[in-house]
Amino acid sequence: MADTSSSSSGSSAPLSKLQSSLAAYNRHSNREAAEYFKGQRRLQELQDKLKSLKSNQKKTLKAAQDEVHWSADVRIKIGAALLALLIENSMLPAGLPGNRARVWSNSSSSSKRRIGSGTGSSSAADDLPAFEYTTVRNGLKQQSNVRASQGLVSVLLADRSLAAALLTKVPPMLVPPVPWTSYCKGGYLTSRHWMMRTRYSSALQQELRKGMASGNYNAVLDALNVLGNTAWKVNRNVYNVMTHLWSIRSTAGGLPQQIPLKPPLQPSNGYRLVFEGGALAARSGPWSKFERRGYVLACDDARRINRNMASLKADFLLKLKVAEDFVDVPEFYYPHTVDFRGRAYPLHPSLHHLGDDSCRGLLMFAQGVPLGREGLDWLYVHLANVWGQGQDKLSFDGRRAFARSNLASILEVASDPLQHTWWQQAEKPWQALAACCEIAGALQSITPENYVSHLPVHMDGSCNGLQHYAALGRDEAGGRAVNLLPSNKPQDVYKGVAEIVACRAAADAAANKPEAMRCVSLIDRKLVKQTVMTSVYGVTPIGARAQIEARLKERRTDMKQKAMQVLEKTSQGSSRGRAAVAAAANSASWLLQSSGGSSLMEDLLGVKQPGMRDEYSWMDDKNVVWQVSKYLADQTMDAIGEMFSSARAIMGWLADCARLVAAENAPVKWHSPLGLPITQPYYKMQMRVVQTATQSFQVGSAAFMLSDGWDH
Repeated sequence: MADTSSSSSGSSAPLSKLQSSLAAYNRHSNREAAEYFKGQRRLQELQDKLKSLKSNQKKTLKAAQDEVHWSADVRIKIGAALLALLIENSMLPAGLPGNRARVWSNSSSSSKRRIGSGTGSSSAADDLPAFEYTTVRNGLKQQSNVRASQGLVSVLLADRSLAAALLTKVPPMLVPPVPWTSYCKGGYLTSRHWMMRTRYSSALQQELRKGMASGNYNAVLDALNVLGNTAWKVNRNVYNVMTHLWSIRSTAGGLPQQIPLKPPLQPSNGYRLVFEGGALAARSGPWSKFERRGYVLACDDARRINRNMASLKADFLLKLKVAEDFVDVPEFYYPHTVDFRGRAYPLHPSLHHLGDDSCRGLLMFAQGVPLGREGLDWLYVHLANVWGQGQDKLSFDGRRAFARSNLASILEVASDPLQHTWWQQAEKPWQALAACCEIAGALQSITPENYVSHLPVHMDGSCNGLQHYAALGRDEAGGRAVNLLPSNKPQDVYKGVAEIVACRAAADAAANKPEAMRCVSLIDRKLVKQTVMTSVYGVTPIGARAQIEARLKERRTDMKQKAMQVLEKTSQGSSRGRAAVAAAANSASWLLQSSGGSSLMEDLLGVKQPGMRDEYSWMDDKNVVWQVSKYLADQTMDAIGEMFSSARAIMGWLADCARLVAAENAPVKWHSPLGLPITQPYYKMQMRVVQTATQSFQVGSAAFMLSDGWDH
C-alpha cells in the first residue's frame, strides 16, 4: 500500500506543474489580448481623429479660398511666376542618350533665351536646360513662347518609346472600357474623364450632375458604351505595306514627304522660258522685278511646305507608333465621350476610326461576321466609294460593275501590293488597299458567303447640315440635291454648286469682269466644297473668302510643284537635257514638235522656273487673290441660296433668334432629343494686357458675365 500511494503522488506532481504552467500562460495571453484590443481601439480613435482633422482642414481651406478670391489677373501673374521657376530648374543631367550641347540651327541669340542657366540654378556645369524662351514676330506683333531645347529633343529622339509615352496620354485599351454610369464614371480604368467635354463650363457641369441624378442621360450613356465596347485590331496587310514604304522614304499612298524641299536656285541671266502675251517666249538678260518677286515667293513656298510636311510627319509618326504597339494585339477598344454639341469622339487622339485615310486603312473590326449573300457586293461598293474619281457617284450597280471590271488588278494588288501599285491611284489609297485584300480573301475562299470579313464598310451622308435644313423646310429640290429623295445614282451637291458658280463666272468673264476672267477656268468641286459644308454652320463672308483663298493657294502650289517635276524630268541633270531646254528657249515651236504635241506645253504652263511669269501669276499677288476669292465667295453663297432657298430662310430665322437670346445676356441653349444639354459657348471677347514678371499676356475675357455662373 505504501508503494502504491508513493507512486500516485509522484505521478501527480508533474501534472499539477503542467496545469499551473498552462494557467499562467492563459493569464499572460489574456493580458496580451486585452492590450492588443486596447491598442486597436486606440488606433481606431486616432484614425478617426486624423480623418476629422483632415475634414476640418479641407473645410478651413475651402472657407479661406471662398474668403480670398483671386482675380484672373492675379492668377495669371502667379501662374507665370510659378512656370518661370519650374522651367528655370528643369535641367537635363549630363550623360543622357543624345544629350549634346547644340542649339537650334534657325535660332539667333537675339530671339532666344535659355532657361535654367541663370545664376540661381543649382545644376551641374555640364547639365543642359530642357527649355528655352523664343520670340516670334508676326508683323508688328511679337509673341514669346517656351519650347523644348535641342538637348531635350535629342534625348526624346534617342528613346522613341519615351517620346511616345509622353505624347500618348490616352492610348487604346486592351480590355473593354468601364461602362459609363455617371457623368464622370466610365471609360478608362485609372484616369478620370467627363462623359461630355464641357469646355470648363461650371454651369454645364452642374446641369450634367442634376440630369444624371434624374436619369435623363441613360440613352446617351448606353450609346457611349456600345461605341466603347466595339473591338478593333490593326490590319496587318496594310501595316506591313505602310511601314515598308515609310522605311524607304516613299510618298506613295499620300505618305508625308520625309526629305525637305531644297530652296530654289538663284536666278540666272541665261535663256529661260516665260509666258508673255498669251504664249511662251524665250528671254535672256537681267531678271525683271516680277521674276525677282516670283523667286522670293518660291522661297517662301518652299519654307511653308517644309513646315507643313514636318507637322504631317510628326502626326503620322504618332499614328504609326500606336499601330506598331498594337499590331500583335488581338483586340483593343476606344472609350468615347461627346463634345459640347453631342458628337461622339474617341478619347484617343491619334489612330482611330474617325481619322484620315491612313487611320481607316489600318483599322478593322476584331470580331468578323460572315459576308452572306450580299456581303461581297457591299465590298465592291465600298471599293468604288474609296476609289472616288467619279466612281463613288455611280449607282450601286455601276459601282459593283467597276469593282468586277478590275478584279484582275484587285487580285494582283492583294498578292503583292508593293509590286502592283494600282491601289495607289485611288483617292483613298489605304482604304482601297484594305478593300482589295478583303475582296481577294473572299474570292479565294471556298464559299465567299461564309468568308468571315473584318473590314468596316464606311457610309457617309451628303452634307448632313443641308440635309437637316432641307428636311426642316420640306425643300424638295434641296432634298433631292443632298440625296433625301430616291434616285438612280447619288447626287453631288458640291458639283451642282460649282456648276452654278462656273456659269455665273463665265457670264461675268464675257462682260470683261477682271475677277471672273482670272478664275473662270479654276472653278471646280474642290474649290467650293468647304464653303458649302460650312455654310450651314453659319460661316461668315469673311470666313468663306478665307476658305476659297486657301484653296487657290493650294492650287498655285500644286502648279509650281508639277512644273518643277516636269523640268527635272526634262533635264535630269544631263547636258543633253539642258541642251534640249536651251533649244526650247530658242524656238517655242519646239515644244509642240517634241513629245507628240502640246502635252509638254500643258505641263509647263504653271511656273517653268521660280520667278517666271505665266497666266496664273496673279495668284502670287495677295491683293488680287483677295479680290478673286471675295468674288468667288459671294458667288458661292448666292449659289447655295439659289439651290436651298428654304435652308437660307431657316438659317436667317435661327440667327434672329440667337440675336434675341444674346440681347438678354445669355447663350443659346437647348436639349437634344436624347435629353443632352447643348450650349453654344461663343462670347464676344474683350482683350486686355496683363504684365507679369516674365512677359506681358494678352487675355481675352467675355464681354458679359452670366448670372447663372457660366465661365468666361
